[in-house]
Amino acid sequence: MIYVFIFLLMFLAFGISFFTESIPKEILWGIMYAFIIAMVLIAATKPGTTASDYNTYYNIFINYDSIQNELAIEPTYRWLSRFLNNIHGPFRTVFWVFAIISVPLKIYAFKRLSSYDVLFAALPVYLSNFFLLHDCEQIRIAAAMAFVIMAYALWAEHKKWYWWLGLWSVSILFHYTATVALFPMILSSRKELSFRRKIILICGVFTGAVFWILKVNAIMLIPIPAIQMKMALYEIASSNGEQMESILLYHPIALLRYATFFYVLYYSDLISPHVKGLNVILTAEALGLAAWGGLAATPVFAVRISELLQIPECILFASVFYTTKPQWAAKFYPMAVAMYIFLYGIRINQFGYL
Repeated sequence: MIYVFIFLLMFLAFGISFFTESIPKEILWGIMYAFIIAMVLIAATKPGTTASDYNTYYNIFINYDSIQNELAIEPTYRWLSRFLNNIHGPFRTVFWVFAIISVPLKIYAFKRLSSYDVLFAALPVYLSNFFLLHDCEQIRIAAAMAFVIMAYALWAEHKKWYWWLGLWSVSILFHYTATVALFPMILSSRKELSFRRKIILICGVFTGAVFWILKVNAIMLIPIPAIQMKMALYEIASSNGEQMESILLYHPIALLRYATFFYVLYYSDLISPHVKGLNVILTAEALGLAAWGGLAATPVFAVRISELLQIPECILFASVFYTTKPQWAAKFYPMAVAMYIFLYGIRINQFGYL
């Protein structure tokens, strides 16, 4: 049933994207928050299934004070679990808290990074993938990345360094892997992308592809303790039989990401006046694509890191309409991408994901 609700939200956002210029901003603000409320309700009330992380989160919830969880689980989840257990609160409250944190902050940050035009064209892409994957499943990374995306927005708005750095620091309390989300900000420029920077981003993406071809594990080049700890946990999980499919550069969804990244990068001068966070989003996407190939020797790590960095890519897919005339015709592109990802996810998960 959740798939039906998400499908309806996708088409509603798609329809609204054609009329954003004629709808008053106050009405668009209300529509945006109506979407947020609907998404929070879906994420918070999602039923637990054997195909989800529900049981894992429940086990952590009731064993929050175990030595294993003290070492491996981020403090925010343990603090919330301790509080709810002490007051005999229901486990479902955890999903409400994380949904209320992650969804509103993330959607609001998307709006600050772009505009209502881009937001409603981008929402179908986000709903088809990362909303299902993170907000409805991997709730710790969903909350962590909400703070990161907001940090991207403040960075793009030239706010003082301690604001966006502070938000990034908070994100780590929700998920240690969010450590890597600092790199798009420190590697980006607030100036218009120069030809040299474009070449650097392209080289980064191709370096990941070369690592994939040569079977080099780039994780050995990132000596960050938090990442190394996660690496060890993923390797243990793999040794216990939790295997993932091999990373393929020519996977259809990966090819869509590569094509859209290079297209938007080529037209970045045309798009950047409309998407103020374009530089940091392109840098994050380049790093995500580089991680997809460069970390392929450990598939679970390649997937987690690339997914983490690619969350704002929905804005890239939506921004394509600024490069064509008539613009309304190009708004079918992000919707087509969203539908493909959505239907692919349903097929892979055999309707048992949610």
